[in-house]
Amino acid sequence: MDSAPIVQNFYTRADSDHPSFSRAVDQRCRSLRSPEPHRLHRTATLPPKTAHFLSLMLVVLSMLGPASAQECPAAQSAKRGFVVERGDQQKTEVFHEEGGIVRTITRYNGIPVLETTQYEGLFQLDRLDNGRRTRYEAQLELKQLFPLKPGRNASAIFVWESDGRTGQMRVDIAVKREDALYIGPCKYAVLKIERSESRSTEPPKFVDTDYYSQELKLILAKEYLNTNGSTQMIKFDRIYPLNR
Repeated sequence: MDSAPIVQNFYTRADSDHPSFSRAVDQRCRSLRSPEPHRLHRTATLPPKTAHFLSLMLVVLSMLGPASAQECPAAQSAKRGFVVERGDQQKTEVFHEEGGIVRTITRYNGIPVLETTQYEGLFQLDRLDNGRRTRYEAQLELKQLFPLKPGRNASAIFVWESDGRTGQMRVDIAVKREDALYIGPCKYAVLKIERSESRSTEPPKFVDTDYYSQELKLILAKEYLNTNGSTQMIKFDRIYPLNR
């Protein structure tokens, strides 16, 4: 089942997920001249009031550092809603509701284009795509598939309905292993899940690999297999709490 907020128009290399330091910064630091002795002496004899002010500023700055790090949504704060973005125009709001329900609203350039209702952020139950609605009714209790852990395989059958048409869809998932994924400066533990689907009597075919966060109840990235054997990862660029 196609994950609601993920589209293939935006992608990034897997090896660019992690932040890195710039070599240019190191070179600039080495080019700084040593301070002159008379300037060191002048700094050491600051007036008491000035020294006290500087000490207070250092305390304030040390308090601001951890606060900014806490802007990454976590299990508890995610319940109040959060936002994931890709590029400059695509924004998805994510809301956790009772019973494992997750709702998403995706806007492109400020215009709503996609709304989904998902179970635990992994199985879609309702999808409104540019005005066209598709409903998926699970034929088993999905909660019995959770929590997920590496090595577990699971299958779910859905009856779908859209524009008066109905059909059946089967989704197979294989939880491969745990991994870590960065969304901007925010690091999350994820499960790599291979997803296969079938909309007929034929066996399910491989669709993609989902990088799924059980903490956020959301697929943070998808990895597709190209015909030449290479892979292509599509992921969010930014994540932050929703300001209501």
